[in-house]
Amino acid sequence: MRIGLTGSTGVLGQGIISNWAGPEFVLFNSDIRQFANVDEWFKQAGRLDGIIHLAALVPVDLVKAEPLRAFAVNVGGTFNLLEVIRRAPEGERPWLFYCSTSHVYETSLTPLKETSPINPISLYGHTKAQADKWCDIYRSQYGLSVCVGRVFSYSSPKQPQTYFLPSMIQKIKNAPKEGTLEARGLYGTRDFVTPIQIAKAIEFLFSKKANDTFNIGTGQGVPLINLVSALKERLERNDLKIRALETDTNHLVANVDKLNEAGLKLDFNIKTFLDYILDRP
Repeated sequence: MRIGLTGSTGVLGQGIISNWAGPEFVLFNSDIRQFANVDEWFKQAGRLDGIIHLAALVPVDLVKAEPLRAFAVNVGGTFNLLEVIRRAPEGERPWLFYCSTSHVYETSLTPLKETSPINPISLYGHTKAQADKWCDIYRSQYGLSVCVGRVFSYSSPKQPQTYFLPSMIQKIKNAPKEGTLEARGLYGTRDFVTPIQIAKAIEFLFSKKANDTFNIGTGQGVPLINLVSALKERLERNDLKIRALETDTNHLVANVDKLNEAGLKLDFNIKTFLDYILDRP
């Protein structure tokens, strides 16, 4: 089994390589914005059973600062992959998994279905929503086998500090004794998964050759204020007060009925999750 993989150096890419035993991964390590690079890689790769497309410009602040680059990577890069697959003979077109995000959705107090309104709250979400649409077009117009996985909030001890939980860990550790830590968005809720669970979901969807859009989450909404409070306790900073600012409050929790009905259920346990995030046995 041979699987093409973009974004192999990122947290999710490394998570897939580490947690999906069996495939020979054929890594794309060039500039995905350039069609010629993608085309050459695809031709030299030979037979592929599937391609997992993770390459993206993700940090919200970076996307906001460099919108043209974000569009070229997140939309243009996806378009390039779809097009090289389309140009292949019908019997040689691999299944494609496109890693989308919960950020394409409109914030909602109720769990989000795959059919829920698409109304991104960030420029990053807009780029991913556009790529989602191109996947739909290539599936319906050209008959490609494309699975769109809308991954909900994920975290890992290997994530850079630009991400929510690594940032909060550092802020809690570095806060002055008996101090107060102010943070935005803590009145919101999220649906957290780990790269290990995401790898499991992609492997499962590949086994089914799923040709549709699926939410990848646990279906359990976690209030961010509760998660940060639990994190504060785990870091032994009970002296610290957390003040939630009433800004950037968003709710992104998955309705996972579709994934469950397909045969996969992912679970969330706050203790197990924080053990993983803090890299503790």
